[in-house]
Amino acid sequence: SMVTQLGASRNLTLNFLVSAPIWRHVEQARILYVTGFLLNDSKDCVMKLGEHAAKENKRFVFNLSAPYISKVFPEECRRTIEFSDIVTGNSDEVRALVRNLGLEPSGEVSDLHSAIRQIAALPKVNKKRERMVVITQGPKDILVFEQGRVREFPVREMPVSEIVDTTGAGDAFVGGFLSELVQGKEVEWCVERGIQAAHLIMRQLGCTRPSALTSSFEEDLVKEKISHSSSEDDLVKEKISPDSFTDSNIIQENICRNGKKQLNAESKVE
Repeated sequence: SMVTQLGASRNLTLNFLVSAPIWRHVEQARILYVTGFLLNDSKDCVMKLGEHAAKENKRFVFNLSAPYISKVFPEECRRTIEFSDIVTGNSDEVRALVRNLGLEPSGEVSDLHSAIRQIAALPKVNKKRERMVVITQGPKDILVFEQGRVREFPVREMPVSEIVDTTGAGDAFVGGFLSELVQGKEVEWCVERGIQAAHLIMRQLGCTRPSALTSSFEEDLVKEKISHSSSEDDLVKEKISPDSFTDSNIIQENICRNGKKQLNAESKVE
């Protein structure tokens, strides 16, 4: 079981968001990230951020957060997705969203690839960017929809003996993914970093981080960049030097600090 403390998210108001000291960070950010949990008490803030992102052609990222979110707030989810350039979540959240938005008349969502395409095809405010959908499936492949196709990225097996707690693994994946995206890296690198961050958190109890992030974070799992060749069915594996990841250490540490796996608007690389 898990006991949560909603904390600041419950008290986030539009007046606070648009106040000069806070909105300044929003204006400086290149990627804006919100979670479905904010739709409970702060939906006006989510819409304000979405409108700003669309107007300024910034990436807007929406984490589905939990299956019940789309059941309780279906129209709010639909509106948030209209602003979203990237929608992320796990397979259960995707199935719930498709079902709760009435995208699948039968109510049965058996084909994840089809579900992802349906989400990607929803109306979009900012026509300058295509929508990407990023889905985790626990130990199974990461699914990414971009440029009209679904790509599959294998997840390295993690020894059961090393798994302490899976709490926060999904959020950590998104944090790692965005830490590469904000630097302009290709999706393969973003997925790899997300997997690393998830594995790191799964070795900790609760949503905590190690007392220090050392080079072992880069050397933990000797990296393999998974990219797709011209054929969607053929995978090409390339070795990645651990040194290639050191430039995002500061961003990753900010993402993990205090157990909050959200991209801080100040954690941007000039």
